[in-house]
Amino acid sequence: MMGEPAGWYRDPAPANRGESTTVRYWDGQAWTAQVKPASRAQRQAWQAEDVARYHAQVAEQVELGYAGVATQLRQHVVLETSRDITPGGQPLAGWWSRVAASSVDGLLLTVLQLVFGWHFVSAIVGAFRGVLQQAADAARAGVQPPTSDQLGAQLMSVVWPAVLGFIAVSLLVRFLYGVGFLKALQATPGKMALGLQVRLRERPGVLPWGSVLARWFTQNLGTFLAFVPLVGLFAWGFSVLDDLWPLWDGKRQALHDKTARTNVVRVRG
Repeated sequence: MMGEPAGWYRDPAPANRGESTTVRYWDGQAWTAQVKPASRAQRQAWQAEDVARYHAQVAEQVELGYAGVATQLRQHVVLETSRDITPGGQPLAGWWSRVAASSVDGLLLTVLQLVFGWHFVSAIVGAFRGVLQQAADAARAGVQPPTSDQLGAQLMSVVWPAVLGFIAVSLLVRFLYGVGFLKALQATPGKMALGLQVRLRERPGVLPWGSVLARWFTQNLGTFLAFVPLVGLFAWGFSVLDDLWPLWDGKRQALHDKTARTNVVRVRG
């Protein structure tokens, strides 16, 4: 450390030798007794450095012909760092940042679904207005208004097809939004706004179609199950479980990440 300016640096003698979680103050000449917890970003950066160092050791062992030692080192790296970073050392996204990104995407999707499905929305609103107007006109004219059964049948003849049309448009918009952005940019607008990206857990790069489609269908499985009699009553449970799964998963994967073999990682911030 000689020559380094005074400041807070990675603790050279952490309480837990297996994992650095503190920073220690360097006064420009020697280490002091001042210690404080490291930030999450610092811990993840250190883990990435450790992974890079271990991979360098693995490569060196392979060159020397000690493949067995190299395998053990690689397994050690994966086990020690899988909770916070990918096997290659990229920091994983936190649960709250994923929730925030999903909230942004949910808002944008709602707007898009209303825009592209407005024909069906206006038909539904118009049908209810028509029924109310018909009843009001009959009351003003002093004639017998249509019965509730007649009004209900008239209403549903318009509303039910419009509802089905809106559902179809909504699903199409969700599919194009989720699959299109993920395949083209590896991130939806919500994830891009939060500095997140989706990648295969074992390697970076463009996502294959199989992973993109598997991820989208699993993520929206709760929506599909909602249309199945009886099963639909519990469809919300799958969606909630999928959203909460990264909280306790050792690789911070949601259920849809597991089916697609992906991780959500931080690329900014």
